[in-house]
Amino acid sequence: MRTNAIAQIGKILYLCTVFVQTTYKPTIHTAYATYFRSYYLPTNNTSTMRILMVIDDFISSNNGTTISCKRFTEQLRLAGHEVRILATAADNSEYVFRLEEYKLPLFHSLIKANDFHFAKCDTSIIHRAVEWADHVHCMMPFMLTYRTKEICKELNKTLTAAFHIQPENLLSAIRLGKSPIATGICYWAWKKWVYSNIKHVHTPSEFMAQELVDHGYKNQFWPISNGIHEAFLTGQPEQRTKSKEQRPSSTASDPSADSPLIRNTSFERSEIRMASDKSELSESSQADQLFTLTMVGRLSREKRQDLIIKAVNKSKYRDRIQIVLAGKGPLQNYYRHLGKKLPHQPQFVYLNQSELQDLLRKTDLYIHSSDMESEGIGCIEGFAMGNVPIVSDSRKAAIKQFALDQRSLFEAGNYNDLAAKIDYWLDNPDELQSMRAQYAQYAHKYSLQNSVNKWLQMLQQAQEDHEANIV
Repeated sequence: MRTNAIAQIGKILYLCTVFVQTTYKPTIHTAYATYFRSYYLPTNNTSTMRILMVIDDFISSNNGTTISCKRFTEQLRLAGHEVRILATAADNSEYVFRLEEYKLPLFHSLIKANDFHFAKCDTSIIHRAVEWADHVHCMMPFMLTYRTKEICKELNKTLTAAFHIQPENLLSAIRLGKSPIATGICYWAWKKWVYSNIKHVHTPSEFMAQELVDHGYKNQFWPISNGIHEAFLTGQPEQRTKSKEQRPSSTASDPSADSPLIRNTSFERSEIRMASDKSELSESSQADQLFTLTMVGRLSREKRQDLIIKAVNKSKYRDRIQIVLAGKGPLQNYYRHLGKKLPHQPQFVYLNQSELQDLLRKTDLYIHSSDMESEGIGCIEGFAMGNVPIVSDSRKAAIKQFALDQRSLFEAGNYNDLAAKIDYWLDNPDELQSMRAQYAQYAHKYSLQNSVNKWLQMLQQAQEDHEANIV
C-alpha cells in the first residue's frame, strides 16, 4: 500500500511539473520531471531496455507516425525504459541521435508542403545509435530503415519494424494513390528492400495487416493501435445536442475578420502555436448556436475534406453548420476557396492537445472522410470525447472499423450520402446523445497504455526469437 501511495504521489508531482513546463518555464520539466519519474513511478516490466526508435521525421507535429513515436517514447520512459531517437530532429538533445535532412531532388518543395523531412543516412551516427541500443524499432519504410537494418545485422541487434505508411497514402501526393500499378510496385519494393528479414512487424490496425498479407508479405504481424492519450478518455460526454428549434443569432460573415479559430501564423519546427485566448476557442461557434462538425487530419488529397464542405452545402442544416478542420497541409487554400459558398465558411485550426480537447468537447458530429487511412487516430480521439463519428466506408481505409452501426458509415467519395447521414443525426438529437456514451466507452480499448503494453510483448517475443536464432 505504501508503494502504491508513493507511486501516486510521484505521478501527481510529475504531472504538476508538466503543467508548469507548458505554462511557465520549459527547463523545469527536464530537471524535476525526470527526477520524479525515475524515483517514484513504477515500471511495467521487471527488466528495462535501451530502445532506439528509428524514424525519418521527428520534427513534424502534422504526421501521425511522428506523433505516435513521440507518445510511445513518453510512455516507455514512464515505464522505466531508456528511449532514444535516431531521426531528423529539432534539437541536439542527449536523447536524440540527430541526422541531417535529406532534400530529395525535384520533389523537395512537394515534400515540404506536406510538412515531412527525410533523413540523410550518416553511417557513423547510425552505427553509434544502434551500438547503444538493446532493441531497435524502425517506423518508416525509407532508406534510413534499410541502412539501419544492415547495421543491426552487423552488430547482432534485435530489430522490429512498423508499417504505418500506406503506399496509397504516400502516392496520393502525386495523384497515383488509386493506381494499382504504382501502389503495387511500392508494396513490392518495400517488401523486398525494407521489410525482408524483419520477422516482427507492428501494424496500427487489422486492416493494414491484411493489406500486407494480400500483397505477399510473410512477416509476423502485430496489429496494435497507435493508441490515444489518457486525457481523451477521462469523464463522461456532456449533454450538448442543440434542439432543432434553435436558430443562429447572426448571419454569415467573413470568418477571417474576427474568428479566433483561424490560424494563419507560421510554425517553427515542431512547435504548435497556441490559441491566444482559449475561452474564445470554446465560445466561437456556440455563441451562434451552430452545429459544429469537426475533422482532424492533414489537409491533403487523400483525406478528402472536400467531401465535408460539399456535403454541408447539400445539407438542410447548411445555414446552421460550422465546419472546423484541424490540421494543415497543401490543400488549405483550395478548401478555403471551396468553402466560400457556405453561409459559415470553414475554420482552419492547428492546435495542441488541450486545445484539441476543448474543440472536441464543443463538437456535435465528428466526420472522417479519408479515402486512405492505416488507422485514423484523430477519429478515435474524436469519438473518445463523446462525439458520434461519420466515417467513410472506403476499402482502403481502416476507419470503417470504428462505426458501431450503419448510421455512422457513408459511401466513400459520395458527399450526397454524407449529407444524408449528417441530416439524420441532426434530425434525431436523442439518438445522437444516446450514442455519445457508447462511443466514449468503446474508445477505451484504444488507450495508449494498452497499446504500449502489447507493443512491449512484441519486443519481448522478438528478443526471444533473436536469442534463439529464429527468423
